[in-house]
Amino acid sequence: MEKRQELELQLKRLKMPGLWHALEMRLSEARETKLGHLEFLSLLMQDELASREDSMFAKRLKAAGFGVEKTFQEFDFHFNEKALPPSTLRDLAGCHFVEQRQNLVIGGPPDPTTCYTTWLCL
Repeated sequence: MEKRQELELQLKRLKMPGLWHALEMRLSEARETKLGHLEFLSLLMQDELASREDSMFAKRLKAAGFGVEKTFQEFDFHFNEKALPPSTLRDLAGCHFVEQRQNLVIGGPPDPTTCYTTWLCL
């Protein structure tokens, strides 16, 4: 059996797909920059950890059942510029208020078709 096939099987058994997917790129990088063995191994481990973190986040997001996933990249910042200017929304997206241990409450106007107001509390 070829070494690459053997390594792929071993990594699958160890449940390390992130390492396998990053291997070719890291091998090329190691050749070009003459990485040492420990540096090479450290980069592969970082790739595996990043892959696992991404996978765990995706599982948690799915389990939360939010339905439709929304991101700031697809957000229409000009939808309601009077109430929330785009610059304010972009500042809030940085979540600096969390680092400063401050709360954030955003209230919307009352909905005339229901008996409540929309709130976002963080």
